Amino acid sequence: MNFLKKLRAKSVVRNVEYHKGKTQKKNLEELLFRATELAGESGEVCDAIKKYARGQRNMSGGKSEKESIFAIQEELADTLICVERVAEFFDLDLEKITKLKFNATSKKRGFKTKFASYE
Repeated sequence: MNFLKKLRAKSVVRNVEYHKGKTQKKNLEELLFRATELAGESGEVCDAIKKYARGQRNMSGGKSEKESIFAIQEELADTLICVERVAEFFDLDLEKITKLKFNATSKKRGFKTKFASYE
């Protein structure tokens, strides 16, 4: 089982824990919560990068490179978890759709770098 499939399995179980043992129905309210959660985490990635940039420019409100990289990695991980939660809502295979999109962009731009269909 690849990492994204393991993440999905664990995320589904943890979602029940979040909701105190109740399985959430896949309805508009749940989708909007997951989308809002994703937007929030994406914003936190941008905020961590902003603080890194401030630190690199010796500006007030900046953070050290070490602090910034730690914050960025934390927020990127949270964002990936949220992306997977949205994909799970629609029963999408995140690995498959990412490879397809990557290949489509390579084709559109005339790039040779693509995923093989068996990867």
